[in-house]
Amino acid sequence: MKKIIVPVDFSEMASHALEFAIELNDRVKGEIVLVHVIEMPVGHLNFTGEVNSSGLESFYTGEFLKATHNKLDLWSKRVIDAGQTVTMHMKYGNAFTNLSKVIAEEKAHWIVMGSKGASGLREVFIGSNAERMIRHAECPVFII
Repeated sequence: MKKIIVPVDFSEMASHALEFAIELNDRVKGEIVLVHVIEMPVGHLNFTGEVNSSGLESFYTGEFLKATHNKLDLWSKRVIDAGQTVTMHMKYGNAFTNLSKVIAEEKAHWIVMGSKGASGLREVFIGSNAERMIRHAECPVFII
């Protein structure tokens, strides 16, 4: 079965990418794979220089994760409402690394992702997941 990977950050551009993926999938009769990656912060330093993450852990294991999963469910409903098959992945850590793993595991045929077009110093220092996908993916990448 043909698989279309759609990285989701719940932005307007990602929404447009999902609509494009649904249209593409209508033609190829495959499966859409939604991927959301949560980049978890390490913690914060206290006055003694120790890293304290206990508050963050409870935040991420509680309401934030539930809310994020609910959002992903809503996005998958858009695919289901179009009469198509969908799989969801929620990962933790580096976005590019986790996307690359899912792409390999799912044996992706296409990647459809949104981009707001970062440029200038922001792109130099932060980088662009879309640009990295274009350079390193082993399948075609559509940037919306």
